[in-house]
Formats: sequence, structure tokens, C-alpha cells
Amino acid sequence: MTVGWHYCNPVDIHFGGEAFGATAALLGGARYALVTYPDPIFEVFAERLTEAAGPAVVVISDVSPNPDCSNLRAQCELLWSLPEPVEV
Repeated sequence: MTVGWHYCNPVDIHFGGEAFGATAALLGGARYALVTYPDPIFEVFAERLTEAAGPAVVVISDVSPNPDCSNLRAQCELLWSLPEPVEV
């Protein structure tokens, strides 16, 4: 049995073992961007999300807790350079 919890205010956030399946269902095959931290555990989470929802159109994995403007600009430029925008 997976133990988890659910919180919504106003963003719907799911925690626990079923979160990856729930996220895949919410994405519903949409073109999505994955924005995450460079820590190894987040690489594992990204792999699990890819298995559940298919690959992201783009993965930005260099997010820092307090990013500076140059880091944010590079990340935004990556998103702007996509041939088709992400849907979510």
C-alpha cells in the first residue's frame, strides 16, 4: 500500500507513490516542459515521469534555488527557441 497525501491551494499538488501516474494522466499526452534541479534524486524523478508520461519536449535541469538573471535568461531562451511551444 502506498501512503501519500494530497494538498490543493490553488495548485493541485499530489504526493506519494501514485503521483507520477497522476501527473501522466493530467498531462494527457500534451507537449510538456520539465523544469527541475540538477540533484541526482531529481534525475530519478525525471526518469520516472518520462516512463509514465513520455518524454518532455525540453528538460531544464539546472534550476538553482536563487537563480540569477543570466541563468533565467538562458532557460527562457531555450524555451523560446523551440519550434513549437509546450502546452504545459
